[in-house]
Amino acid sequence: MNIRSKLAIGLSISTVMVSAPFRQTWPFLVWILTALPLVWMLFLRRWRMAGFYVLILFISYIDRIPALVSFTSHMPWPILLFLTIVRQVAPGFAIGLLIIRTTSISEYINGLSRMHIPAGFTLATSVIFRFFPTIRAENAGIKRALRMRRLTGLKALRHPLQFFNYRLTPLLLSTAGIGDELSMASLCRGLSTSRERTSYESDRLRFYDWIIIVLSGLLIIFWLITLLVTKRK
Repeated sequence: MNIRSKLAIGLSISTVMVSAPFRQTWPFLVWILTALPLVWMLFLRRWRMAGFYVLILFISYIDRIPALVSFTSHMPWPILLFLTIVRQVAPGFAIGLLIIRTTSISEYINGLSRMHIPAGFTLATSVIFRFFPTIRAENAGIKRALRMRRLTGLKALRHPLQFFNYRLTPLLLSTAGIGDELSMASLCRGLSTSRERTSYESDRLRFYDWIIIVLSGLLIIFWLITLLVTKRK
């Protein structure tokens, strides 16, 4: 899938899913858009990600399960508000995570340059694009170090301050340096140059990419029509 079609479907779903009139008017379409990230995860065989996504959806819809009405009716309103927010942002967040996981930096930069996006925006977002995977790798290294020192499980619960010091403090310190290192790496690769860049990545839009872009555009138009009709009522 081309980066342009990925961005189209990501922006469209993130936009319409947080719209209350759209969700109230077209509940069946909302369910389809909610299930779309799950279908993509299963197609890519991201089983753990798919399971985690299903778990989040189940928790966010727990107040709408008829069998649990007796339990959820006594839940305080801040929790219900939080569940509502999670329901609205979970599909868009899942699509964004999939885009990050399935797109390389060179493909991302080449796609945005073909869309005539300013180089400053491309440079800034490319740094963010690599920031989260780098933090994830850094966090995995810290977890291995804590496992070697046996500061996991029940021992971490018995010594929460020590666990906080050994886990979060190195992560925060490394986060501060990773941003600078990624920025310098981007500049060394010539991402800030004003000259036209060449790329080995294929940027050709295939037939299914055009279908995804057209459907994403129709979804945005459908959302705008829904807003206009709702305001007239």
